[in-house]
Amino acid sequence: MQHDFYTFMNQLNHTALDATRQLIEINHQSGKKMVKSQFDALDLYLDSGAKLARLNREYDDMPGYLAAQNSIMREYADHGASAVKETLTILSETREELAQWAEQSTRQLADLIKPAEKAA
Repeated sequence: MQHDFYTFMNQLNHTALDATRQLIEINHQSGKKMVKSQFDALDLYLDSGAKLARLNREYDDMPGYLAAQNSIMREYADHGASAVKETLTILSETREELAQWAEQSTRQLADLIKPAEKAA
């Protein structure tokens, strides 16, 4: 009986470590995507700022300046909206992966515990 207990605990530990490894991988992959997305947003912010700074030197007339500034801000807004959509996609994909992971891990744990319950 003691051998069965050790075997069960060994299987339980192996299952837990495997589930933890999978969770770490999911978090790592989504973290990489989020960091890339955040750096892309930062690049967009800095690029728009540089364009606005150049704009201050290039235009002397107010209507031309305002039109150019409006164009830059529209471009920034369009790219910003795309960045938000990309972030939401990453979060949605991660949520789905985590839900699948939780379901799979719960199923594995239940399959492991059922024979132990019957033996007890």
